Amino acid sequence: MLKDEGIQKDPRFVSGVQHQVYGNFEMAEKLYYELSEQYPNNPELLKRIGCVLAELGKVTDARRYLKQSVDLRQTDSMALYKLGMIEEICGDQGAAIESLQRALILQPDFPHAQNALAELYLPYENYRG
Repeated sequence: MLKDEGIQKDPRFVSGVQHQVYGNFEMAEKLYYELSEQYPNNPELLKRIGCVLAELGKVTDARRYLKQSVDLRQTDSMALYKLGMIEEICGDQGAAIESLQRALILQPDFPHAQNALAELYLPYENYRG
């Protein structure tokens, strides 16, 4: 059984996703934290917790959860993209560039990651030109 199969059938997960999609991040956070007791090392859940925490402005915690998700599933380009965005907010440009580059290696046609990486390089180009 894949790590995500059980959780995706859990009504709390489905409800958490719905709350997240509709912007009720506090309720999504609550449901995801409940699920994390049963699924402590689930990369999809860790990614979703990180995304919700980012929306709530809890960037340090968001970064920690997204990093855990990426460590468990290194092939998740969306988790790498989200991690890169949080690393940029935290002021760690080098880590942000690395995460976004890794996302693009996995999914070269990922426009959000392409744009984010270009924006990170833009200040450097302005100094050279």
